[in-house]
Amino acid sequence: MRIPSIQHARSFAVATGLFFGATAVVATPPTGTSSKVHAKSAEQQATIVSAEAALLKLKQGNERFLSGKAEHPHVDPAWRSKLASGQRPFATILGCSDSRVTPALIFDEGLGDLFVIRVAGNIVDEPVLASIEYAVEYLDTRLVVVLGHEKCGAVTAAMQHLSSDEPRELIALVEHIHNQVCTHHDGEPDVDESTDLDTVVLKNTRRSQRTLQLSSELQRVAEKHPVKIVAAIYDLEGRVRWIDEK
Repeated sequence: MRIPSIQHARSFAVATGLFFGATAVVATPPTGTSSKVHAKSAEQQATIVSAEAALLKLKQGNERFLSGKAEHPHVDPAWRSKLASGQRPFATILGCSDSRVTPALIFDEGLGDLFVIRVAGNIVDEPVLASIEYAVEYLDTRLVVVLGHEKCGAVTAAMQHLSSDEPRELIALVEHIHNQVCTHHDGEPDVDESTDLDTVVLKNTRRSQRTLQLSSELQRVAEKHPVKIVAAIYDLEGRVRWIDEK
């Protein structure tokens, strides 16, 4: 699958004004400056959160959410006014569209804290990958989380046989997941129609994580500064399990 480069994403963003804050884009860099659109100020550099610090913030936020002590930060009018000039999220989350899995809530974060991409089955396709590449390259998020969840309907559908009269787009989605989880990979559990759903959800999440790890654009950015790509599973009663950790 050919993945559009970040240069294509940048051209689109500059042309449309999408994603960038009011002062974030310089279409023609001044003479003698880097060709990079997002030359960082000292203030911007100071706001960059390391992958380790971002992961700790997410863990602490989930503990507050789980214990019923959520703080619901960054929703007041003053904060919203500040965000009007640009965004500085500290982590990128790829999650499922399921209504029960809302990253800002389960991590107890607020507006502007997380750059979130949601798609049924937390799959990685071209637009999803381009969105994540953008967040890592231009918003300096050093942590990317692939967040699967238990009892995922998209993964369940992928392990069942859909009738041919289902919408073409739905069939394409579940076939994407089915092909992803049923392909054998060393170190990952084999999956067939008899495999329990938790195992399939785990493998689907890990395969999306691996796809991101193999992205040439993300690897290029990681040569300049560390980028951590982790996987997690959300249990619907509230806890996030970090599946790369014992």
